[in-house]
Amino acid sequence: MAGISRALVPAGMMEDADVLGCLRSLCYDVAGDAEPVMLDALLRIADLTHLLHGSDWPQVPAPLAKAKLGALLGGPHGQMLGDLFWKNVASIYGLEGCGESVRMAEVHARWPCPA
Repeated sequence: MAGISRALVPAGMMEDADVLGCLRSLCYDVAGDAEPVMLDALLRIADLTHLLHGSDWPQVPAPLAKAKLGALLGGPHGQMLGDLFWKNVASIYGLEGCGESVRMAEVHARWPCPA
């Protein structure tokens, strides 16, 4: 994008866009085959507070979802991923003070995410 915008912005054909900044503002689900290559690449644009884990169950059979989670936690980034199971999601839903015992009904009652 930077190459295109350097030519088009001065010509008045587009507005300058912070594409990398936009990508950094998104949240990413790391369920599935995130280790090792994809997670390395993702961590170059997103910090840990923007990573979430959804098991993809029941679309992914439970034994496979469990194996993929084991690979994620057993991979080179396993020690740094603890917050993606609760804290990061709680932050999105505004549930930081609720503790890990919050029920999904409470989460859904607060949807959409607070502004």
